[in-house]
Amino acid sequence: MRKPGAPRGPKVKPAPGEEHLVRRAGSADWHIDITIEGHRLRRSSGTADKALAAPLAAREYDTLYRRVVLGEKPVEQITLNDAFVQFYREVAQGTAYGEGAQKHQMNTMLEVLGRHTLLSDIDDRLVNTLVQALRVKAIIPHNAPADAPSRLEQRKFSGATINRYVTTLSAVCTRARKVWRVPVGEWDRGQHRQEESRGREVFLEVDQARAMLEAVIPHARPMYLLALATGLRKANVHDLVWESVSLDLARIVLLTKGDKPHSVPLPEPALAMLQHLEPDPTKRRGRVFVFGNPRVACICAACISPAKRGQPINSTRRAFATAAKVCGLRDMPLGRLRFHDFRHSVASWVLASGGDLRLLQEQLGHADIQTTARYAHLVQGRREAVIGAATAGLLAPPTQEEKKKA
Repeated sequence: MRKPGAPRGPKVKPAPGEEHLVRRAGSADWHIDITIEGHRLRRSSGTADKALAAPLAAREYDTLYRRVVLGEKPVEQITLNDAFVQFYREVAQGTAYGEGAQKHQMNTMLEVLGRHTLLSDIDDRLVNTLVQALRVKAIIPHNAPADAPSRLEQRKFSGATINRYVTTLSAVCTRARKVWRVPVGEWDRGQHRQEESRGREVFLEVDQARAMLEAVIPHARPMYLLALATGLRKANVHDLVWESVSLDLARIVLLTKGDKPHSVPLPEPALAMLQHLEPDPTKRRGRVFVFGNPRVACICAACISPAKRGQPINSTRRAFATAAKVCGLRDMPLGRLRFHDFRHSVASWVLASGGDLRLLQEQLGHADIQTTARYAHLVQGRREAVIGAATAGLLAPPTQEEKKKA
């Protein structure tokens, strides 16, 4: 407490925008409250840090002043949160990638960059902040205290994963600029590209795949059989709906990137399995793989639970790990066995049975033959044998007639 007559200390000048910040009961964040000539603006700043909230309030005051007093038509701005919501509704919703990985990516980026960050403020510095946050594994909310624990699981992000995050952000910014016609900050995606390790390839022998089918919990067995018979991705198997299945034509038709149809033939084992799951065509609606299917002899807790019966099977991660461990396949020389290795295995079987890369491209649904070319080394031996057989006579020893003529 200052003593009477003591000199006053220097008055601290508030930062621009602080005069428009208020506290509200029950909220840790600062709120913006501005009134100009009867026009009032009230909103949350989205942060408990006054130093971060003040510039946002100052910008809101400037925008409102220009609109009310100067009569200027404001440039429409959009926050990162609103951009992600709109992108999800227009592009990602209903797609396997959008509903899964891409949705998670956008939520993570909001934690790092802030929900109220404007697209026009995104630059190389902010994108680098995102990349570095992913590289150090711990994702700390943008408005959390320095000593606060992460609200997200700490895990390692590979270079390929970080590149997918940046690609999603770039897709949102591109759509905002070209379709929504809103200001977007300038940044170079190429500057933030991370080095990607060469993808490992694990191939199962047919007897190893059969052992996995026998060891896995019964309600997951039809899903694994379909993956091993077709080479479908995990998301396509888990999310498969009857409306995409034509048992009469022995085909599954899926939509790939760009909403292009991808027709996958159903070999006899997969076709028989799907017919067994639901013999009645009138009941083939919705998700194919659900808990408690009476035609699948499974007595696990989920399948016998009335609450879970008929619910979609969204994950079989634990079942996969258990089956792989039982079969002695969990720890392979190149790393732990993954569901995606079923797809690699199908590729090897197709090529070993006489198929070529073009046929494999159609089977796996690769848009670019270069993606399929990663399996080219699997046909080297067969190609050499075929060429060798075709040219075997070139160096045959000369006949007696040829010797006489010589």
